[in-house]
Amino acid sequence: MDLAFPADRSRAAGNLDEAGRLYAQALESELAALGALRDLAPTTSAVMHRSAAWLAVECGKDRPAEELASAGLAADPPQKSFECMKWLRETRDRINEELEGMSLEEQRRWFNRRPSDPALAEWWEKTPESRIGKPRRIGANDGREREG
Repeated sequence: MDLAFPADRSRAAGNLDEAGRLYAQALESELAALGALRDLAPTTSAVMHRSAAWLAVECGKDRPAEELASAGLAADPPQKSFECMKWLRETRDRINEELEGMSLEEQRRWFNRRPSDPALAEWWEKTPESRIGKPRRIGANDGREREG
C-alpha cells in the first residue's frame, strides 16, 4: 500500500499515467504479500483483500476486484453482487472526464452545483456546502459561526 499514496497524489496532480503505473505496482505488491502470507487471522485477511480489491478497482480490473473482495468476506459471503464497484468506477471516470481541462475555479463551481438526481439533490441540500454564503458551524461544540 506504500505505492497507493503517491498514486493518489499523482492522480490529484493530473498525472494519470504515473498514477496508473503506481496503482498497478501497488496491486502487484499487495497480491504478492497475500500470496506469501499463510494462516492469516480473519481480520487481517479481510483488510488485505479489501486493500487489494480497492487497488484492482483503481487499475480498472473490476472482475479481480470482485474476487478479492469476496475472498476477504469469505467468512460472511456477500448476498449481492459488486455492481456498486463498477458504478463507483464509472461515476469517478465520468466526473474526471467532466473536470478535465477545467480551472480550479471552474472545478469549485462544478462541485458546488446542485445534483440533478433527486436522491442526491436531497442529500446535497443537507450539506453545509449547499448553503454557501449562509452561516455554518465551525466546530461541533464551540458555538462560533463563520460565513461560508
